[in-house]
Amino acid sequence: MITKKLEPLTFREAERLARRGQWTIAGLFGRGKSKPINHPENQQAVIYSVTVEKCFVVIMPRDEFTIYFLDVGGSILVLFGEWLFDPHTTVVSEGVFSKWECQKEFYSRFSLRGFAETRTVFELVVEGEDFIPAQVLKQDVRFKRLREFELIPGSGETLMQSLRAAGIAE
Repeated sequence: MITKKLEPLTFREAERLARRGQWTIAGLFGRGKSKPINHPENQQAVIYSVTVEKCFVVIMPRDEFTIYFLDVGGSILVLFGEWLFDPHTTVVSEGVFSKWECQKEFYSRFSLRGFAETRTVFELVVEGEDFIPAQVLKQDVRFKRLREFELIPGSGETLMQSLRAAGIAE
């Protein structure tokens, strides 16, 4: 299950997004610090409260990070990146984190705060101590793009079709 709400970006979140390449003509030519129309300060953060029903993983070769596909009831939440292991982003007790076998399971309940337009994660807060076992995808999956998070329509039963329809996989 997943629920969604919107909140204004914090100043720190807006600054982080601005550093990621929000350019303006005035800024390029040194004429002040004008903000683009879609400046992050004018945007909203999305907060998802998540209870995972099923977990699927692709273990990437060459020690790259695991990709998580979480069936959250009618949607698939895709999570990818080193941010999952960053204590500044993922808020979890040391005891729960040390028990986590990242290629075999994922947290069963958490909230995720991010910026939907760029699929940037600001914070993932783990709730409780339970994990959902992961099913390793055996087929060779070729990805067109991967972002920190993405929410797409679908379910575990139609996972590959959902990934293709969303333009994530070939």
